[in-house]
Amino acid sequence: MYKGGDAVINKAAANQAKKFKTKELTTTDADFGEMTTGTVVLAAHGSRDQLPSGKTLGIALGKKTPEQIVELLTGNKDKKKNLSRDFTGTVLLSGCFTAAGGIAPEGNYDYDTFAGKVWKLLQAKGIKCKVSGLPGTAFTDAEGKKSSVKPTEQKAYDALKKEFAALEKAIEKLGPQLKSKDPKVLALVNKKIKEMNVRMKEIKAEKETKKMKELIMNYGLDPVR
Repeated sequence: MYKGGDAVINKAAANQAKKFKTKELTTTDADFGEMTTGTVVLAAHGSRDQLPSGKTLGIALGKKTPEQIVELLTGNKDKKKNLSRDFTGTVLLSGCFTAAGGIAPEGNYDYDTFAGKVWKLLQAKGIKCKVSGLPGTAFTDAEGKKSSVKPTEQKAYDALKKEFAALEKAIEKLGPQLKSKDPKVLALVNKKIKEMNVRMKEIKAEKETKKMKELIMNYGLDPVR
């Protein structure tokens, strides 16, 4: 289990480490040399690009390109720590949008997914393993299991997230008015806050309907050596 990031990522890494019965490490401590099977989990925030057509494309994991991810796995100066050609397990790119894309090219964009690119680069190095990624905004539960926003629901999920943030900001702005000594002002402010809290609760429920447990895209399902 290899982690890199803030409290959100470190928590996700810890939960996944429990699932795979291992411990979380930073990329500095990465040692893949003795692995021939099992799962390598790279936990980090994923980045995306919103294309002119409105489609989403994953472009980075932990601010790294597919080439840099492969370099992390295979480019250690201490060659004994590199992922070997004997590895036939899974590399899980545990971050948002690592499997977003995979549609016919449009303009100058390469629509292949981030995970697909990593898989092809590893294949070129003779490593016949599986690479997995998440197609949308990704989540890790307390048991280390992954879920993702469904690609067809990503736009709606983003809109709900934006609305939720706007309501939070609006409630924060109303805070000073709660100190008012005018009963009418207090009543009006409390009413507004109550209405916004009701909507925020609705948004949370709606967002959950956009997710799917274990929605993971795989490349190289049946590695052949």
